[in-house]
Amino acid sequence: MVQKENLRNCRISVLIPCFNTAHYLGEAIQSVLAQTHPADEIIVIDDGSTDNTAQIAAAFAPRIQYIYQPNAGLSAARNTGIKIATGQYIGFLDADDLWHPDFLATLTDLLERHADWGAVYAGNLFIDARGKLLSQSVHKVIAAQRLHDALVDDIFFPPCAVLVRKTALDAVGLFDESLRACEDWDMWLRISAQYRFGSTSQTLALYRRHGSNMTGDLARMQENMLAVVRKHFGAEPSDSRDWSSEQQRAFGGVYFRLGLANYQRRQNETAQAWVKKAFLLCPSLASSLDVFYMLGCADQPAGYVGDVETLHLNENAENLFATLDSLFADVSISAALRAKRRASYAMAYFALGILAYRQRALRQTRAYLLRAFLCQPTLLMNSQWRSTFAKTFLGARLLDSLRAFKSATVRREIPPQNFSQ
Repeated sequence: MVQKENLRNCRISVLIPCFNTAHYLGEAIQSVLAQTHPADEIIVIDDGSTDNTAQIAAAFAPRIQYIYQPNAGLSAARNTGIKIATGQYIGFLDADDLWHPDFLATLTDLLERHADWGAVYAGNLFIDARGKLLSQSVHKVIAAQRLHDALVDDIFFPPCAVLVRKTALDAVGLFDESLRACEDWDMWLRISAQYRFGSTSQTLALYRRHGSNMTGDLARMQENMLAVVRKHFGAEPSDSRDWSSEQQRAFGGVYFRLGLANYQRRQNETAQAWVKKAFLLCPSLASSLDVFYMLGCADQPAGYVGDVETLHLNENAENLFATLDSLFADVSISAALRAKRRASYAMAYFALGILAYRQRALRQTRAYLLRAFLCQPTLLMNSQWRSTFAKTFLGARLLDSLRAFKSATVRREIPPQNFSQ
């Protein structure tokens, strides 16, 4: 529970960079103005917009500060805001995203109570261009002292989910303006290398997915993901014996995400090559249930991962096993990777079983789970495997009733209208 007395002397700056997203800007500003603990300043940085951003911002004067600059990119826009911000805590809310009313109160209270934390993040849900909640939510609660290690493998929260201590930004520097994507991953790696980076179990941000998101530009994403990992972990060694474990994990994670990005665009051969490259470099990925779950949803973009209505499970399964068959048919793979063959197929069948269960294809679920068990009999000791297998005998109607009840409970906890009052 937020201790209101802890927040009385806190000064908070909210930065809202905007580039041709005027149609979302008003809703974003309203979500800041609706905070239960108000921001001391709201700075809208117009990064060379050619739409009516200036007019939308003017409607909120004098409650916000509006700054125009020639287009220089998202990092430059955020840096403009950081340089003039007077708050001891800084929130980054892109113009198309939203906050729950308790976002600032909750995260500010955590930073007040943990003086060694440089930043803190919350869970986030996804919304579409119209503001409709999507099926996927993202939230990993990682111990503050372990976050940097977790970020080596992946980034799993957007900028709108984070509140940063200004002194941490002063210490690590501004956003890297040479990066035109993944600049947030670079920043979180820098902060978490010097400070503890905390989290809350609450879901307090809405991250909007629409056609203009920068992650839709695959070439840009690939270039910048690789630039970030090289910046933090060094260039790829020419000799496979010279790779450090961190390099294997970091580059392996990037290769895997590039594989998923190509699958989403139906570029299956390129995707398969990236995934094989990831497994070859980092064999631990080849026995991860999470990895195979993502491959089972490979054609689904962020926000829709695991959505049963849009999931093409059979097609994804075909691509998944084509990748594995090709990988393990290669006689040149390492002994460490070859030793994971049975575990890889077991996790693949297990993940597909989970997804088939979500689609209420119960006979298919049992078939996948039994194949997983035959590949790895120790799955009998896995509570998720046992529970999923047992539920396949309950019947689709009863399972749908249970899922509807659970979904309604979650939605009541965070009703969509609370994000934009």
